[in-house]
Amino acid sequence: IGIVTSSDVTALANFAQKKQVNFISVLSPSDGGISNNPYFTLLQPTLHTHCDKIRTFARKKFPRNRLFIYRRSTAEVDETAYRLITADEEERYEVIACDKLPSPARLKQLFDSTETNVIIMPVLNTDYAASLLEQLREVLPDYRFEVFGMPTWNNRAFLKRTEEYINIAYSFTTPFHFDHTTASGHALSERYNKVYGGTPNQWVFRGYETFLWYAGLLSKFGTVFNPRMSGYNTAVYTKYDIRQARDEHNDLLYNENRHLYLYRYQAGSYVVEN
Repeated sequence: IGIVTSSDVTALANFAQKKQVNFISVLSPSDGGISNNPYFTLLQPTLHTHCDKIRTFARKKFPRNRLFIYRRSTAEVDETAYRLITADEEERYEVIACDKLPSPARLKQLFDSTETNVIIMPVLNTDYAASLLEQLREVLPDYRFEVFGMPTWNNRAFLKRTEEYINIAYSFTTPFHFDHTTASGHALSERYNKVYGGTPNQWVFRGYETFLWYAGLLSKFGTVFNPRMSGYNTAVYTKYDIRQARDEHNDLLYNENRHLYLYRYQAGSYVVEN
């Protein structure tokens, strides 16, 4: 089980395949260009999977609304996310160029004060994303916005910066959800406080349940437990949906968690949707 950066993924995945042992990548969404490796599992879904889910959530929740999408072509990762979300269906969206902040006149021309304006914003840099949201609040304070953002928005500094937004609700996807108020969450918090002092953060919960889940698989099914990952989920807090990722020719790439939660924030409070 590796909390490793993207630069280490390829070497570890190749080593795991050579030795026929499983490598679970917990932190990075990078697949390292890996293919035909049944011993490699991404617990943090790729950007592609996040973008697919964001598009699905937006269309499902607002099937009749006009969809706007910001496009930041000067940032390679943002342009990639834009392409993944539009998926060659750009005609379904009203595109707003945001290599620099859109003009107030442009925003007033596009958005409607009488309905909820639905925006997908594939901007991964949280400072720039926050500046775009702040512009909407300042220029159009009486307009209602529903914004779908990127997984990088699950960032404490970003959340604090946007907690006073009243007219803007924004959402982002994440594979992890830890409820400290449940019986199991409370028990872990108490145990952590007793042993180490203080309150456990998300990394404590993530490490605890990841180890518990995969140790259970290893103990029950042995080293090659891959075919059983979907049917045996002992993760305490989080839902996981491990599937085989395949390319356009249906050839195996690796295993990937496909389950994502949607966190929706407004005015400092949030709800979590499956």
